[in-house]
Amino acid sequence: WSESYDLLYGYSHLPSLSITRDGRIFLFYAEHTNLKYLYANAFFPNGIHDWSEPISLDFLGTDVTFIDSIEDQDGYLHVVYSTLDGYVYHIVNDGLDQWNVPVQINIEHMENTTAESVHIAIDDLNRLHVVWSLSNYYQSGSHGVYYIRSDDGGQTWSGERQLAGRYNLEPNIATIGEGEIFIVWNTNVNLSMRKTQSSWDGGITWSREEI
Repeated sequence: WSESYDLLYGYSHLPSLSITRDGRIFLFYAEHTNLKYLYANAFFPNGIHDWSEPISLDFLGTDVTFIDSIEDQDGYLHVVYSTLDGYVYHIVNDGLDQWNVPVQINIEHMENTTAESVHIAIDDLNRLHVVWSLSNYYQSGSHGVYYIRSDDGGQTWSGERQLAGRYNLEPNIATIGEGEIFIVWNTNVNLSMRKTQSSWDGGITWSREEI
């Protein structure tokens, strides 16, 4: 391993890394209500990357709570992030360092909730699959685990559904092939279980949850 060195000073958190096919590393992070990123060439001499200056992607009226990113088969870089006021957003890079306007993708929303643990995966048909959880400011536990997908690179979203109810949180997602999706999540401390659910048709139907 190379020696560690400082990339950023001040308040920055929630780092998410992606390496793209053109050989660049993208580091996304939150700075309070500001979503930012840096990039560098993945192939570097002497263990030191030549990082860009921080670039702002979105300035929200609330704190970012989680970030995830992934490149699709066409070279587009997708970023999803959740916020303290319960929303989940998607933004995409067209491969030429042009970013679209952030789009809110979750419809389900309740007052006094925060969205957390948003993750994105892409299947072999280039469909986007996103999971997250919602928690209440004033109650212990969670309002549940949610899923949504896009068949057109994030232009439109469909299939939003709640996969698990209260006391289920911190989901993650993975895909295999053209339509197999696997989601795993935690339950709260009182229950202390790990659960999983799967789909074999690209997120249209789902199995029963398993412990």
